[in-house]
Amino acid sequence: TALANTGVFLVIPNDPMRPQIIPGVSTDGTSLTLSFATEAGRSYQVQSTTDLGTTPIVWTNEGPAVSGNANGTHNVTDAIQAGGQKYFRIIAQ
Repeated sequence: TALANTGVFLVIPNDPMRPQIIPGVSTDGTSLTLSFATEAGRSYQVQSTTDLGTTPIVWTNEGPAVSGNANGTHNVTDAIQAGGQKYFRIIAQ
């Protein structure tokens, strides 16, 4: 999914062994916020990369992993860099 004019893309893997996480995305023009529901007993790690063309793709953690809870939503905010692209994924374990 791409956000118009931000250069920000979400990578949503199709992996039957992991729950699919579809985050909410919002921007104020200078930063991007990903919001996603969490489940108790799981941990979540948001990662990013600026290049999907490398092999292997180098993903960087966006902060520490967070623990989920039964009725929780977690938000991650990141600054939008001018002239660049950034891709995100959320890993649930």
